[in-house]
Amino acid sequence: MKVKVNIKKYILELMFLVIIVLGTIEKFTLATTLDYKYMVIQYILYFCVSSMLLVKVMKKGKISKELAPIIFYILALMLALLFNIDDKNQYIINIFMMLFFIAISLAIRDKYLKIILMVTLFAVVYIIYSYHSYGVFHLGDREIFFLTFSRNRILNPNISFVYSSYYLALMILLSFNLKKKFPKIFIILIGVIYLILIGKAATILGLIFAMIFMIILKKGSFNFGRKLVWILLIMSFITPILLTNVIAPIFNNSSYLIDATSGRWTIWSEYLNYIKNSSVLNFLFGNGFFNADYSFSSVGDTFHPHNQFIAMFYNVGLVGFIAYFVLWIHTLVLNLKMSKYKNNYYNMAMLLFILLIQYADDYIFLSYYPVFFAIFIYYYVEALLYNSGTRRS
Repeated sequence: MKVKVNIKKYILELMFLVIIVLGTIEKFTLATTLDYKYMVIQYILYFCVSSMLLVKVMKKGKISKELAPIIFYILALMLALLFNIDDKNQYIINIFMMLFFIAISLAIRDKYLKIILMVTLFAVVYIIYSYHSYGVFHLGDREIFFLTFSRNRILNPNISFVYSSYYLALMILLSFNLKKKFPKIFIILIGVIYLILIGKAATILGLIFAMIFMIILKKGSFNFGRKLVWILLIMSFITPILLTNVIAPIFNNSSYLIDATSGRWTIWSEYLNYIKNSSVLNFLFGNGFFNADYSFSSVGDTFHPHNQFIAMFYNVGLVGFIAYFVLWIHTLVLNLKMSKYKNNYYNMAMLLFILLIQYADDYIFLSYYPVFFAIFIYYYVEALLYNSGTRRS
């Protein structure tokens, strides 16, 4: 699959840099007065670049069948848009955002992850500076799998607990691609230290399990590791249902289970019941995007499910949920093949980390926060090109 983007490469690199920087600023400042201005710039860039990609594809006159999962997912978003027209802006921007990242990954290739790493390093420097300059507030300890996590929120109001841990984990995973040994070890060590100091359990556990899976694939049995990947993928999509409808009743909705998930257990159950009781059309094509003015009574002001898989079902319905599952299957299939051929499994570690953190958060897909989604699309496109032979040396 070859799509030539007839524009100077450095302009696209600059556009991509702007998008990643603005996405980072949005989440670090948490300032709604700035969000609108940043989003307008993002929308313009998404529309311009994705439109160029669409024009190129239309001129070519045919679309590779290997893009079927992406097309299925985009069509699911379009169907959800038709049945939830009040939230048209959110659906449209997510469609164009996907097209934007596909076009950019095709155009700048190897610079793609380098740009993300550069922005991530600056973000982490800011996190470390804030940690020591502003101090931290101890949020308490949490026990999960017999491990105790000491949770500390940086007192800088411009840094959220969630995103500080995300950027530290991203820095660790992206640094594995560095060729020089000393910078790689130093950056990874710094990332691990501050990730432990901040203590976000979901991020730490996601990183640990992603690394374990990577080691099994590389050093152990590839076939065994591949089976574990498929088990993990399937369990990721059905776990919320199992936890809330099967396991929780067995343990009589244990307070330990609720505390260990920061109340997510209750939120998941509420959302799943809402989805189950929605109309046929809403069940199939989604209930729209989350509204801050609405929240379930039992979870106070929490208006989103803190689980990407439930969020996906709520936003785009059963059709979109299936499309999302198919997209993950295809992405993992392509990347497993590429990893085995190259004997490099860092891409699998990143993808599995992105998969695992969706258990606890829903900022990954269908979100204005673009970094994880950008990385996912990159590995999808890169593996697609590699397996088609266009990227093999």
